[in-house]
Amino acid sequence: MHYLAICAIFRDEARYLAEWLTHYELQGVEHFYLYDDQSSDTPEEVLRPWLDRGVVTLHKVDATEQRQRWAYTHCINTHRNEAFWVGFFDIDEFAFVRNRPESLAEMMPRYEGFPGLGINWVCYGSSGFETPPGPLVTTSYQLRGMMGFRTGEPSFLKDGRAGTCADDFYPYNAHIKSIIRLDAVERMISPHSFLYRNDALAVSPSGRPIVDTTLRAFSRTVETATLRINHYWSKSKREFRTKIGRRRADIKEYYGEHIAFLREAGMNLEYDPSILPDACNIAEKIGVQFSPGTEAEWREREAFQKSRDLNAEAQVHFEELKAADRSSTR
Repeated sequence: MHYLAICAIFRDEARYLAEWLTHYELQGVEHFYLYDDQSSDTPEEVLRPWLDRGVVTLHKVDATEQRQRWAYTHCINTHRNEAFWVGFFDIDEFAFVRNRPESLAEMMPRYEGFPGLGINWVCYGSSGFETPPGPLVTTSYQLRGMMGFRTGEPSFLKDGRAGTCADDFYPYNAHIKSIIRLDAVERMISPHSFLYRNDALAVSPSGRPIVDTTLRAFSRTVETATLRINHYWSKSKREFRTKIGRRRADIKEYYGEHIAFLREAGMNLEYDPSILPDACNIAEKIGVQFSPGTEAEWREREAFQKSRDLNAEAQVHFEELKAADRSSTR
């Protein structure tokens, strides 16, 4: 039985897979249950070394609704007896231990008395780059949002709150992603959270129960001192536009794109290179140049991002989207 495995669903992310897989192997992950959601960029070519070593189990996903829910449920039901812990992460999410050289796998035994572990993410934006500046995601984007960063999105509204003030919404980084015990899980609640047998509760890295939050998908406080996930939400501006372009078009789609613009703009305000020691190990392992840039260069980029008038930019962006929407109906 594998002690620690990961489940992920992906689509057209072949260029990122080697870095992501290598990162988690260095964190002690023994196996990957991957679900290919109709990719067109031949991910099998990148995955071949891992497939040949028997480290990856690859499933194909049909064109159905709620494909992520299907994949996670399939993983739980099909591979329940193959792994003790399974983490459910996306390809743009890199979980790591702050207390190096301890790995994620080495840290997990202290949580075996709980059905699951919820880890907060920390969101990184484009760092202002139009295109990817280097071969590694983990070195290319080193500006993140502030820990208390919030947007007034309905999905972040706290239960029972009116949504009339900032505190009515969870900070974006209060979101968790889960590592679960397959012998203790009943079913998926959301991509972030799960229902466990006997209504047992997952805990945060400090051991606090994750309870009384919306869908149990948020922690009441953001904990990043020992464990965290770097979530590279947008990557470069070009990749961000492609990501947004995949959204379903409808009459109010400009509103959804505007929220995405606000999110990304708020994710470039703090220089945080915490993952660089791990990135250096990844670069060595896969044979690419480790070029993280200097702190002075990143501080200059950080200062520019902080100097932007985001309110003015947001208003211009919103008006442009509305104008485009009106012109498309003529």
